[in-house]
Amino acid sequence: MNIYNNGNGNIAQYRQEGKQQIVNEVKKSTIYIYFAIALALTGLVAFSTPYAYEYALNNSERLFNFLITTASVSSIVVLLPISIYMAISSSRNREGKSPVLMGVMFTLYALFMGLIIGTILFAILKTEGSNAIRLVSYAFLITAGVFLICGIIGSLAKDLSPALSIVGSLIIGSLVLALLNIFLKSNVISWIISFAFLLFILVITAYDFHIINKIAGRSTFGNPNITAMYCAFTIYTDFVILFIRILYILLIFFGNSKK
Repeated sequence: MNIYNNGNGNIAQYRQEGKQQIVNEVKKSTIYIYFAIALALTGLVAFSTPYAYEYALNNSERLFNFLITTASVSSIVVLLPISIYMAISSSRNREGKSPVLMGVMFTLYALFMGLIIGTILFAILKTEGSNAIRLVSYAFLITAGVFLICGIIGSLAKDLSPALSIVGSLIIGSLVLALLNIFLKSNVISWIISFAFLLFILVITAYDFHIINKIAGRSTFGNPNITAMYCAFTIYTDFVILFIRILYILLIFFGNSKK
C-alpha cells in the first residue's frame, strides 16, 4: 500500500521534500562560504606581500632576495602536494571523518597562493608603476563577471560534455601550434594559443559549476563539509587561474611595457 495516497501521506511527503530542500540549500551555501573565505585570505596575503617586498628591498637587498626565493620555492613545494591531498581526501570521504585537516590544508593553499599572486603583483608594480593598480582592478572585475557568467551557464546547462570535447580538441591543436611556434615565432599563433587556453579555462569553470550543482542537489555518502570544501577548492582554483590569465592578457594589451 502506498502511504502517500492519502492526505496525511501527501503532507508527510511535502514536509520530507521541504526538509531535503533545506539541506541542499545549506550545502550549496557552505560551498560558497568556503570559497569566499579562501578568496579573502588569498587577497589579504596578495595585497600585503608587495609591501613586505618593498620594505625588504629598501632595507636589505639580501633580505629581499631571500624573501623572493623563499616565497617562490615554498609555494611551489607546498601547493602541489596540497592539491593532491585535497583530491584524495575527497575521494576517500567517509561518514564521521573530520574535515579539520582538510580545512587546514585548504587554508594553507589559499595563503601560499596569495604569496604567489603577491609576488606577481610586486613584479607588475615595478614594471607598470601607477598603471598596475588599474590593470589589477580591471582584471579582478572582469574575472568576477566572467566567473559569474560561467557559474550561471554551468548551473543551468543540462549537459556540457560536448563543449568539453570541442575544447579538448582545441587544446590539442594549440599544443601542436605551440610546438610549431618554437620555430615560427609568430605573434598571431601566440595569441591563438592564449585565447584557446582562456576558452579552455572558461569551459572547465562552467563544467565545475555544473558538477557542483549536481552534487549540491543530492545527499553525500561521507562528511558533507568535506564534500563542500572540495567543491569550494575546485571553483577557487578556477577563479585564481582565470584571474592570472586575464591579468596576463590585459598586461599585453594595455601594459606600459607594450609601448
